Amino acid sequence: MKNYRRSFQVAFTGFKEFYHSEFNAKIHLGATVIVVLWAFLRDFGIFEWVLLSIAVGVVWMAELFNTAIEMLCDRITSEKEESIRKIKDISAAAVLCSVIFASIIGIYLFIYPVL
Repeated sequence: MKNYRRSFQVAFTGFKEFYHSEFNAKIHLGATVIVVLWAFLRDFGIFEWVLLSIAVGVVWMAELFNTAIEMLCDRITSEKEESIRKIKDISAAAVLCSVIFASIIGIYLFIYPVL
C-alpha cells in the first residue's frame, strides 16, 4: 500500500511541476474549467460526458508528454541540433492533433445540437 501512495505522490508532484512551469498548463486548465461548466449548464447525459472526458483527457496527456519530451531534449543538449528540433516539432504536433480532435468533439457536443 505504501508503494501505491508513493506512486500517486510522485504523479501529483509531476502535475504540480507541470502546472507551475508551463504556461500552456494554465491555458488548458482554464479551457477545461470553462468546458466542464458549460457542459453542466447544457445538462449533458452520460454519453456526452464520456466524449468530453476523453477529449479533455487526451489533450492533457498530449501536453504532459510534450512537456516531458521537450524537457528531456533540453537536458540532453542545449545545442541547436536538427534531430532535437524534429523531435520537439513532432511532439508539439501531437498536441495539435489532440486539440483538433477535442475541437471536433466540442463542435459535436456544443455547437451541432444548436444548429
